[in-house]
Amino acid sequence: MLRAKGYDVHVKNAGVSGDTTSAMLKRLGFAIPSGTTIVILDTSGGYYNNTKTNTSRERGTSDMRQIETQLKSRGITVIPESTADIAMTYRQSDHKHLTVEGHKLVATRLLPLVISALGGSHSSG
Repeated sequence: MLRAKGYDVHVKNAGVSGDTTSAMLKRLGFAIPSGTTIVILDTSGGYYNNTKTNTSRERGTSDMRQIETQLKSRGITVIPESTADIAMTYRQSDHKHLTVEGHKLVATRLLPLVISALGGSHSSG
């Protein structure tokens, strides 16, 4: 979608299926390489995975705050994203993971936020 609008950017999915918020925090340093300018931070998956490991909501909130603080201290724009409100129509048979159409829906709603974070101008990096 960004390329179709003339943006020359590199997008990488650094998510790991099953990660808790603590696991996300622990691998933050090497999962987000130097030079990264924007991170779309999934705020739903880690919390969901925390429930499977009996990690408290407070711990999850603290982890997410630390993740955002560390990213922002590196000059990275953080765009929080949650799929908690996405209808089951856009989910796979496990009722958790998104279908291709679900991913397109999320990408469509994130597009203006990402373009704004890019400064609205066409980027070359």
